Amino acid sequence: MSKTFNTAIEARDIISDLRIQLKRLPYNPDLLKLCNNIGEMNSTLSRLEVEARQTHRDHKLDAHKEDMLKAIKHLENLILMAKLMA
Repeated sequence: MSKTFNTAIEARDIISDLRIQLKRLPYNPDLLKLCNNIGEMNSTLSRLEVEARQTHRDHKLDAHKEDMLKAIKHLENLILMAKLMA
């Protein structure tokens, strides 16, 4: 279920899979909003990756990746609960 990622491109694939799972569920705007927020976090991750390559400092990048992983795991758990309730 919960996959890890190293780059924003890999995270984009995970987010795409989450969106596919959400489309299979009955309409739930809250979960869709959470998924969209994770997509915005991915855009920020992409910018932080560029900044880390330019400055050779990746402490902001690592912290943001951890926040994204927590958000993805949380959404995966919510999707699982929604599947069990349907």
